[in-house]
Amino acid sequence: MKRFIGIDNYNIDDLIDKLGDLNLYELKYYVIYRYLPLVGNLSVLENIALPTSYFKRIGIKNIIHSVERELRLFGIEDKIHYRRDQLSEFEILLVKYLSAKIFGVKEIVFIRPLDHSGVGMTNHLIEFLKNCDENYTILDYNETYDDYKQIDGIRKMEMNEWLIQDLKG
Repeated sequence: MKRFIGIDNYNIDDLIDKLGDLNLYELKYYVIYRYLPLVGNLSVLENIALPTSYFKRIGIKNIIHSVERELRLFGIEDKIHYRRDQLSEFEILLVKYLSAKIFGVKEIVFIRPLDHSGVGMTNHLIEFLKNCDENYTILDYNETYDDYKQIDGIRKMEMNEWLIQDLKG
């Protein structure tokens, strides 16, 4: 399921705290937000492999194979050993997305993903989101909904409905 939720009346820091409280014991979803950074002194591979191997107890060889395969799909396989400062904002978003996908969460939560797209990259981001098969929710300002509504199957919801019905369920 793909959802859009307007955050005009919410403080993002409070939302992140609330999401963290709900996610504390069962790692069901993964938050992707520009200000939740990758670890700067780790490579792309290490940023994905470290939490996955620790929390999911998946063997490192399996993780490396998955990371290589996924990076190849996006045409950035040559960046597997790059650090954060060597990546574009959009590539950082891709790495965070791949971390969530390989980790195997129930839902991915994108907070203001247009912040990651950079100047002139909105269409690229929308195409990326159109092709994501995973369940995800986009939290962004209502004025941006026109950018997202071209994504097949996206549903606009109210924040309270999502927090109570979907996340606590």
